[in-house]
Amino acid sequence: MFKQVISKNIIRANQQYTRIAVPAFAKTQFRFYAAALSKEELVSNKLNDIVKSFIAEKGISFEKPMTESLKLSEDLKLDSLDKIELVVAIEEEFELEINEDASDAFENLGQIKKFLAENS
Repeated sequence: MFKQVISKNIIRANQQYTRIAVPAFAKTQFRFYAAALSKEELVSNKLNDIVKSFIAEKGISFEKPMTESLKLSEDLKLDSLDKIELVVAIEEEFELEINEDASDAFENLGQIKKFLAENS
């Protein structure tokens, strides 16, 4: 591994300016390891983020965890217009088009996740 040296730091000492060589990279290097997520996990995480931001935007207070059995109309208290807005947000985020029949059939998050996993 090559080390680069930056000599831009200047220190004033005894009315003289002295340049100090500073390594470009810190001595302590961090490495991050991540396991690959499956497609279903990626879809699930992304959908949960969309729903959480949608709920926050609408001002709905919801403290329960996002599970697949979470019902849109009963648990989240979304009316038909809110469901359409949520579907539009999902379409924009996943860059796909959801037809009306499929979007009308969505009753819980599990159905949406299954549709997205199959079609994205």
